[in-house]
Amino acid sequence: MLQVLVSSMGPLTKNWHVLDDAVGDCIPERGLIRDYMDYASSATDAPQWYHLGSFLTTFCTALGYRELRVQREDRRYHHEPLRLWSVVVGASGDRKNGGINPAMRVLRHAHGVGVLPARGSIEGWHDQLADPQCGGIALLHRNEFSGLLTSSQPNYLRDLGDWLLDSYEGGPFDRRIRSADYISVPRVRLSLLAGIPPDIFSAKTNPNDWASGFLPRICLWASARTHYKRVPAEDSDVEREFGNRIRRIGGCGSWMDAETPPPGPIIMPKEKTEILSDWVEAEVERKRYEFPEKLFSAMARLQEKGYTLAALYAAAEATDSASIVTVLDKHVEMTIEVLHRLKATLEGLYREVSPNAELREENSILEIIRHNPGITTRELQELVQVSRPTLYRHLNIFINTNEIEYLEISKDKYRPFRGSRAFYDPNTISPQQLKRLINDANSNDQLPT
Repeated sequence: MLQVLVSSMGPLTKNWHVLDDAVGDCIPERGLIRDYMDYASSATDAPQWYHLGSFLTTFCTALGYRELRVQREDRRYHHEPLRLWSVVVGASGDRKNGGINPAMRVLRHAHGVGVLPARGSIEGWHDQLADPQCGGIALLHRNEFSGLLTSSQPNYLRDLGDWLLDSYEGGPFDRRIRSADYISVPRVRLSLLAGIPPDIFSAKTNPNDWASGFLPRICLWASARTHYKRVPAEDSDVEREFGNRIRRIGGCGSWMDAETPPPGPIIMPKEKTEILSDWVEAEVERKRYEFPEKLFSAMARLQEKGYTLAALYAAAEATDSASIVTVLDKHVEMTIEVLHRLKATLEGLYREVSPNAELREENSILEIIRHNPGITTRELQELVQVSRPTLYRHLNIFINTNEIEYLEISKDKYRPFRGSRAFYDPNTISPQQLKRLINDANSNDQLPT
């Protein structure tokens, strides 16, 4: 179990670029994913991380006809929709489209009717999902994710972000066409694949977006190109064969053929679910006070993404759609390797987006402590108007860097909570002076000021 919780992550750049040397542990030794990665890496000079994220997303689209059943602690099964939202993050010239385009061509060979037009409308996309040939299984591809970010800002009655979030839940999905008529899609599996430069991402987002319903659902695949290939060597015949393979595994269009058995489910047993849960508890839940509150909101979605990723690794070893696929230890281990890297990218990109907001919070807390020696956590929270986890995280940083210190104070009529801490700036007041202030305040029936 411990081996699963330890990352063997290779070198990163700026703590959020996942370079080629760090991708090996996320690629199986054999099977569909290994074959595709070998082909794509030799055909283009795009980073391997882009190839992996793009292919897993398109492969997930083709698997949308299967059911993912995640076994809970009570041994009952929770049905998780198979869809993956991915954004490739990299500077201009880092070959974002070089990673996305081969995977998109493979998907078009497997399930071309499920590729939504990039410049379509919500109504048109909904109607395409409702088409029996599509069956509610589709992928929305945008070369530039910034357009989706702009369209997904709040304060619209029915904007693109709301529509995407509705689709994410898996259906049923209805669109009113007349006063009493609807076009209904009973089962929706809509994936998303796009690219964006990091500077545009920072300009188009703010810390509040990380706590919204939209951005935390996205896997951010950030990397940088490390080599140059003079001429791409894409092979349409090879890509067509990859399309045929994922079509056979996913069962694309099988519901329209009475002679073809329905696609088998993907089963994630309770023991494998617990391995993933243990990692989330160790790497996210127990460290929540180390993260900004809004960043933690995004990290809380990693477990949900892990279910889908583990299912993809397991399904990649199947040979046809009729077989029942079971998630094994090795699939969860590779999933956790991917989650480690996605988590590092979340942390790095959040720091890129929110330095000013973080700095304002830090300065505000320090100023209050300096002007109110002896102030407690509860009093600070009332003045700063931040959540308790966020306040604890700032205070721990200040204590570790010796910017502030604290005294343990006893219970009294003004602070009726055991274990209260009185914070102060050691550069402006000594512990002895603070003790005298507190004692004088108690004897004079007032708080120290």
